[in-house]
Amino acid sequence: MIMVRLTTIPFLFIFDNLLIIDKQRLSGTPIVFYISMEKARVNHTIKLYAENMGTIPPNTAVLILTTRKNRYVANLTSDLSKNGTVHLFLKD
Repeated sequence: MIMVRLTTIPFLFIFDNLLIIDKQRLSGTPIVFYISMEKARVNHTIKLYAENMGTIPPNTAVLILTTRKNRYVANLTSDLSKNGTVHLFLKD
């Protein structure tokens, strides 16, 4: 299980092709939620889609993934034609 923290403007958050967050508007206070990763599946994908361009394009987000042992930070950028994507690969 990993903990996800996001801060950005309206977006869609998709994990392994499943819609997790739809039309969520964020502020300086992050959204925190947990997602489970199947051990049988080695790679997972997180995608961030912009719903609009906001006042200062492109849309950006800080994605913080916290596992049992580590913390990872990724900066994602998304606009109406490109999406921010993170690929996760599980280790044994």
